[in-house]
Amino acid sequence: MKKFLFKRDTFFATVFVFLVIYLLELITVNMEIFNPFVHSFMDFELTDLYYSKLRTQTSLDTNVILVNAENLKRIDIAEKLTILNTYHPKVIGVDLLFRDKMDEHDDNSLMLALHENKNTVLPYLIGSLNANAKPRYTRINSLFGKLYSGYIDVCGDSVSTVREFNPFMKFKNDKDTSFDAKIIELYDLTAFNYLKKRNRLRERINYIGNINRFIHFNPIDITLHNEQLSIIKNKIVLLGYFGFSDNGKFCNCEDRHFTPVNPKISGRTFPDMNGATIHANIISMILNKNYINTTPGWLNFIMAFIICYVNIAFLIFMFTSRIKWYHLFGKIVQLIASIIILLLVFYGYQLFNYRIESTLTIVAIILSVEVLYFYNGLIVWMNQRFNFKTDMKH
Repeated sequence: MKKFLFKRDTFFATVFVFLVIYLLELITVNMEIFNPFVHSFMDFELTDLYYSKLRTQTSLDTNVILVNAENLKRIDIAEKLTILNTYHPKVIGVDLLFRDKMDEHDDNSLMLALHENKNTVLPYLIGSLNANAKPRYTRINSLFGKLYSGYIDVCGDSVSTVREFNPFMKFKNDKDTSFDAKIIELYDLTAFNYLKKRNRLRERINYIGNINRFIHFNPIDITLHNEQLSIIKNKIVLLGYFGFSDNGKFCNCEDRHFTPVNPKISGRTFPDMNGATIHANIISMILNKNYINTTPGWLNFIMAFIICYVNIAFLIFMFTSRIKWYHLFGKIVQLIASIIILLLVFYGYQLFNYRIESTLTIVAIILSVEVLYFYNGLIVWMNQRFNFKTDMKH
């Protein structure tokens, strides 16, 4: 086999594999009939299996306390905030957007409650993500006064899986800070500076789990005489919408998203995590500096090409040696190579928090046996027609 590592047939056949992958991608992306399939395929990553099926149970994060806003009115939210502040949390993040004026008495009560803790953080929305355009901000109503704020942004829509977030955004000379990063800045400046030093436009979210991985309370639990609330002293409290509690579970699809934690990785019908819990996972990751690092795109391609090249060299060796059951042995090689790559991906993710994008590599390996048949037919024809030198089978 060694001599085939330096044959031009090996190089041309490998290039042919990647050309076929490119053509298949063009066909599926541009044909309407393939759109549902393409969207489902592109929204799946191998590392989703790690979060959904393979990851062991993580410990409870006690730095972030979640409080359900359910269907509380503004006057009720004000009351709950006042009670929460009596237990002295260090930062309160309110994942609710109060855009419009409502009842004057209720609004005034909420305004006073929001200002009771000097480290209260409110969200706002950014309507334009074009760095060259002037962003359109949607903020809380000015009647609530000046408070700390950060934009809410998770990289994913209502049907896509949320795997990333933008910690900061730049618009010309202005720099906006995300809701989660602002909370971290007020809670732990060292962790915030570490996040800034990473200087990433996007960060992958290293999920520790759904709401059961965090201490959480329902509105009925927020009282002046609940000793359990003493745990929130000097901690981060996130007040957000979980839906309505139903025997310990939370229903209602409002502000819910698909995440890699979803136990059902295909054919999903119900989003698995609310926005506040996603924020809790992001904050937990930043506080613990438990970031996911990712191989760059150019390195992914080089690794895919090299692995495919060695695989093609071995297949050509078997093909030209007229080994019996070549097709069967080729499939076994594909299976073994794919399993080894998957193990490397999962262990790299688990042990080193390093994400290796292996999809292109595995697709190249899977297609290599069939593509080599096509390459052989083409190259033999070129040999007979144009006297093109080849070691392939006539």
